[in-house]
Amino acid sequence: MFEDYSTETLLTGFNLQGPFSFAEHNNIVYFSSLTLIGFIEEGKSYSFPDPNQTFKTRMVGGHLLEAWNNRLFAAQSNKIFFSDANALTRMDKRKNYMQFNGYIGMMKGITGGMYVNAGKFIYWLGGDDVNDFSLTAVNDTGMIQGSDIKVEGEDIGQGLLGTVVMWASEDGIYMGLPGGQIKNLTRGNYAIEDLDKSSAIYRDDLGFGQYLMTGEFHEGTGGGQLSVDLPMVAVEFHGGSV
Repeated sequence: MFEDYSTETLLTGFNLQGPFSFAEHNNIVYFSSLTLIGFIEEGKSYSFPDPNQTFKTRMVGGHLLEAWNNRLFAAQSNKIFFSDANALTRMDKRKNYMQFNGYIGMMKGITGGMYVNAGKFIYWLGGDDVNDFSLTAVNDTGMIQGSDIKVEGEDIGQGLLGTVVMWASEDGIYMGLPGGQIKNLTRGNYAIEDLDKSSAIYRDDLGFGQYLMTGEFHEGTGGGQLSVDLPMVAVEFHGGSV
């Protein structure tokens, strides 16, 4: 997309299967699906090069991507694959993965670690690199797929420094802080069930922060609309039947 809102085709001739994900690192945009991975630099798309090294292979793609601390992470079902350090297009095929007991719904890296959703659990992977990770389950209510975003803490409230993670669960809107501490921002005032998938953004509306989420309900459960005003953040939800 350019200043005049025109568009340019970057890639054609591929069969897109499953979700498509993007991650940005050092002004390079990485993109991935379950069958495709590449990057965009200075307006052109490229495939990952063959590393031509023993035990090394091209970094794999997945239904989720995250670029964090000079590595690229890709989720495939219940596994997270990660690139070599400072070489985001390659990985060691012998060992560069982590396995969880559940489908990976979130990977969000911030200062000091990464928040991961696997099945009904939210985990904090504490550490500055995969070799230092310590895994802690911080919540067991899971999350609504697609509701996770990163937000600068100062945009939410005074004294909240650094990047935080927000996501929605059936029992509320959560915020994950650096260090693995989480907070339910709605404190029991919000609950929504039967949501299949969603998408979320955070916006500043005339100086008032809002977490906005759209979603689709399970077939036959109807639709709804919810707006909750909080001291720190406003939460709005708009949903419909599928």
